[in-house]
Amino acid sequence: MSKDTQKKIIYKLPAVICSALLALVIFSAALVPTFLKSEMEAAEPPAQTTELTVGTEPLKQLPTPAPVARAAYIPDIDELTAIPSFEELLTAGDFSRADIDEEGTLSLLWNQSGAADYYLLYALDENGGALQTEILWPNTGGWNFGNFIGAAVMLLGYKDMGEDGMEDDTVVYSLVKHFELSPEETPEFTEGAKSTPKPPAAPKPPAKPNKHYIIVDKSKFTFAIFEYEEETRAYTKRVNQFPCALGGSATPSGKFKIGTKGEWKKWSSTSFSPYHTRYANGLYFHGPLYKIKGDFGSLKPESYNQIGTNASHGCIRTTVAGALWVYKNCKAGTVVEIVKSSDKVSKATKLSIDPDFPAWDPTDPRKPEKPVSTPTPAPTPEDGGDGGGDSEV
Repeated sequence: MSKDTQKKIIYKLPAVICSALLALVIFSAALVPTFLKSEMEAAEPPAQTTELTVGTEPLKQLPTPAPVARAAYIPDIDELTAIPSFEELLTAGDFSRADIDEEGTLSLLWNQSGAADYYLLYALDENGGALQTEILWPNTGGWNFGNFIGAAVMLLGYKDMGEDGMEDDTVVYSLVKHFELSPEETPEFTEGAKSTPKPPAAPKPPAKPNKHYIIVDKSKFTFAIFEYEEETRAYTKRVNQFPCALGGSATPSGKFKIGTKGEWKKWSSTSFSPYHTRYANGLYFHGPLYKIKGDFGSLKPESYNQIGTNASHGCIRTTVAGALWVYKNCKAGTVVEIVKSSDKVSKATKLSIDPDFPAWDPTDPRKPEKPVSTPTPAPTPEDGGDGGGDSEV
């Protein structure tokens, strides 16, 4: 190799080395991100996404909605379990008010329990047996018992534990009030003198039963009125029944007593009902809704057509005929028993609204009747004697 060739190689060697080093740097710079990416993917697996395919287009699955909380189950009168004894109640408080007025009405007030899903209120006899039972909403803070003759009242607040019925429910709140009978007067005793015992008071005659008894059948949307018969000493004679609209669970099951009455009940400035009869606090028997108070020709037809369904807010909405019957015949103190179903009640149906009078309840005795047209009699020929005379020209 000549000296000139050796010089050329020596001169070009630094350039070749620099080019090689530059290529190595470029290759390393490209390799590092890929390596880091692979490391990151290995450390953090990709989020799982479920996809649905419609045709060739993948669709992301919508998230599963959160479960809706189950509403508390409030039992019917037929589902009530045995009444706990006073001894079973560890901490029974006092009512904030428990007064009996001169007419025998017991007025109760209490502080509501935030833990209770529903209340059971009992009027009890001397042996702890239930004379009357009320199933109440948790926002109820008072109640009245008309003609109260019990020895005690007991309020139990229950917590629904997730199952239908009340076997698994627990008592979280309890109030008890006992009523003592007036003691017999003791005759005075004088030393050395004979005491004359006071003769025992004559027993009071038993209270005369109310004339009527009402059973409301929630499954048939019908209430029936029964009359007391001396022969059987029971309410065995059914005298009438009427269809009604109810409020589902807002219409409480249990036994109640009729209280105050009125000809018109105002619900709003454009909504009125005739012949209202209270059977519980804020709940009534009443007729359908009308736009104008006192005007029986201003019926709201939908309120009548809803009779036979769950459409009220807890009241027993019935026809004018049904509301008027209860208003006129069932006195204060008449027992109203509301049950899920009763063999003593048959389903009642309502009349259809007269298309000629769409703003009138068809059972209303005041409803106008469509005038019946009287046919005009056919003209008769004038009397012409025996037919032998001359005809008029």
